[in-house]
Amino acid sequence: MKYFRQLRNNRGFTLVEVIIAVFIIGLIIPALIDVLAVSQKTINQSSLDMDFRQSARAVLFTMVRDIQQAKVVQFITPQSLGLTGPNNEVITYTYQATAQKLMRTENGLEKQLAESVTDCTLTSDNGTILIRLSFAQRGQTFDLVARAFPRVNQSILPFPRIIAANPNLLPVGYSPVVIEIMAENTHFVNRESRVQIGPFWLADVQVLSPTLLRGTLPAGLGEGTYDVIVETNEEIAILPDGFQVTPRPTIQSVTPNSVLVGYTPTLITIIGANTHFAQGVTTAQIGAQTLTNVQVTTPTALSGILPSGLAEGTYDVVVKTGGEEAALTQGFRVVNTLPPAWPHVPFPGGDWHLEPGGHYQILNDHQLFHDGLGSDKPPYYLPFWGADFIYQCTITFKGTPQVGKTQEAGLVFFFDGDYRGNSYNAMYFGIELFTRTFKYGPWDNPTAFTFSGNNFQLDTPYTLKVISNQRNIQLYINGQLVQSETLPATQSGYLGVWSDTQKCDVYFDF
Repeated sequence: MKYFRQLRNNRGFTLVEVIIAVFIIGLIIPALIDVLAVSQKTINQSSLDMDFRQSARAVLFTMVRDIQQAKVVQFITPQSLGLTGPNNEVITYTYQATAQKLMRTENGLEKQLAESVTDCTLTSDNGTILIRLSFAQRGQTFDLVARAFPRVNQSILPFPRIIAANPNLLPVGYSPVVIEIMAENTHFVNRESRVQIGPFWLADVQVLSPTLLRGTLPAGLGEGTYDVIVETNEEIAILPDGFQVTPRPTIQSVTPNSVLVGYTPTLITIIGANTHFAQGVTTAQIGAQTLTNVQVTTPTALSGILPSGLAEGTYDVVVKTGGEEAALTQGFRVVNTLPPAWPHVPFPGGDWHLEPGGHYQILNDHQLFHDGLGSDKPPYYLPFWGADFIYQCTITFKGTPQVGKTQEAGLVFFFDGDYRGNSYNAMYFGIELFTRTFKYGPWDNPTAFTFSGNNFQLDTPYTLKVISNQRNIQLYINGQLVQSETLPATQSGYLGVWSDTQKCDVYFDF
């Protein structure tokens, strides 16, 4: 029995045992390879990270060494530094934020000192210079900080800084303008100081003091925001986004835009576009009169009191905010009223009828045109071109409308006074308000005339205001400007009153 047991033990592994052993080894070897690969990758990455950090520390060491050896250290910006080396070499450190690079320039030769620099901050603290660099690599970030202690008798100059440019805001299309630059910690020098706004260099630069200069900005700078940069042979001062060219500011409206001769102080409201009105800064002027008690409600709206004293005439409206100027040429008028005798003009046929109480009535069938073009029936009008006046009255339409029949009445703004010709150009107040044809539409609403999207109600007074400034005519109904026209020199203008063949009277109350 013992012999057979030994014989069995010496026969080796069975096939099943061998297969199991091979299977286990097959599992262990790939896992071991993966572990070794990961370990090697970690070692390599750690080595790269260590190399990167060592390179970053070398950059910091270079900066500290240059600062400690320099005769003069000057801050250019919070992210750039200028040095005068021990052998009078000129060294500049500049951080390029967009490219995330730190550059070193020595005697005009620039080279990259570091990349993947996410931030660079340089500050002065109690006679020392604090350097803070931030780096990012493979999703990881780290900061390096060092303090450079200057040597004895080393000069540390504070940041040269531009405080302001005046003016710092101009409209598109501006003319060449003198710009004054105010700064601190600068050393402006005549014939050495150069000023740049965007891509343009100022001409005729005059240094008034080490911190004040002026020069002429050429025309042509487009809309946008620009840095202001002043350079000398030894320093640079920058005002980021310190200058702006905006769309041209304009005045959209002046309310009221006219007053009568002998007016009392009047509240004026001015609405602008692309303006930057500012309380305490903005001034407004009409002619030679400056508005008082100016109140700015928005950057595009203000109000103020126009003092009395402007004589009859037409005046420009000018609003200034620093270097910004918005103007409305001939935007305001001082005028006389139309003579009260206007309704007494002897119209053909004696069609005006004076009623007790001071109103005037036009009787039924008093037409401007009877059968359209070519009518030989005279219109009832008053010429108002070539004069300055404001005419105001109340108009009331009266009558008994007939449903389904064409029926119109109202006022007409009439060009080309030859009523016997064939080239009329008229605009009507009434159901066909300001049409330029002779289309007579049906009176769809038997109780109303159409007026600018609303209704001209019968037996309802409406205010009429006509402002004439030579050949510029403005017509208002109930305070709404419904038409503004400038007559060509070859045309005449008339204000007419009319009704069609259906009975409808028009009353004028003064």
